[in-house]
Amino acid sequence: MAETTFTHKDISRKTGVSETTIKSYRRKFPGCFPVASQGKPIRFAPEAAAVALRIRDLFASGMSVEEISLRLEDDFEWFSREKGSSEDRKDSERNGLRSELNRNVAAALGSMTKSLVSLHQQQKSILEYMKRLEYMLADLGLKGFDAEKAEYMRKENLSCEEFFSKIMQELLFLKSFFSISEKKQREPVFRQAEADPPEFPRRLLSLPLVMRNEEGVYLNAGGRSHGTLSINDLKALLLQNFPFPKNFTLAWEYEIEGWWVSFSQKDLPPSLEGESISLQVDEISSARGTKLLEVRLYRHNNSLRPVTELIGFITDFSGNQ
Repeated sequence: MAETTFTHKDISRKTGVSETTIKSYRRKFPGCFPVASQGKPIRFAPEAAAVALRIRDLFASGMSVEEISLRLEDDFEWFSREKGSSEDRKDSERNGLRSELNRNVAAALGSMTKSLVSLHQQQKSILEYMKRLEYMLADLGLKGFDAEKAEYMRKENLSCEEFFSKIMQELLFLKSFFSISEKKQREPVFRQAEADPPEFPRRLLSLPLVMRNEEGVYLNAGGRSHGTLSINDLKALLLQNFPFPKNFTLAWEYEIEGWWVSFSQKDLPPSLEGESISLQVDEISSARGTKLLEVRLYRHNNSLRPVTELIGFITDFSGNQ
């Protein structure tokens, strides 16, 4: 039985990527699509469909052509960006990255070692001063009498006034030491706490909302009933379907992973339980350069759910007008 081969149209039908886009991929990444025959039309090996999907996903994640080329070389053994020296260049780049990583690790370990030595010396100094304070306080009768400590203070040959003066000096030293140490330890935390959070980019509110299903295919948040839908459109739909006090309030919050946009019913009376949804979003570009807003995570009533359930949520309430 002959092996199955694909034309441009076959790959497009199988992957959902347009023929024009697939031809663009071939121009940008020569050799990435394994050719089965050079006839008219040209036919490709079955692996070509996986290549098209991989390039589409890498572009959607924001990678450049150069970065995608490197990924394709790792993922598909037949692919070579240039004849002859591709593997040599890749090894050179990897060796360069390893060397830079080794230098960074060595520098970090050196800094850590110095910090540990400094901390050990500081602890030793604190213990010595605390021991001296114990001796002085014991001689003053502020603690149980100890012959060893008394002998230590007799060697000092200090009067009572000198005693108190020395105690004050020791206490002032400890106070300054802990103040400096605490400041050094907390300084980065203070800078982080005082830093203003980034301002929400309001242009994201008008970008089309999309999400990927389990097969990796992008879907519009509006589904079949509404199609292309932005956060502003979703806000308008909620306002239309949920009048006060059931209205939803829009808010956003920045976390390390990205922006969370949320809608919640905050004006309901205490006797009623409100509903809320939260979307973790990230700006991406389509293969044609169109700006989109991808929903990476979806929470319904503080419970993490598959992102595609957002379509069902929108369809359910907007269908009950």
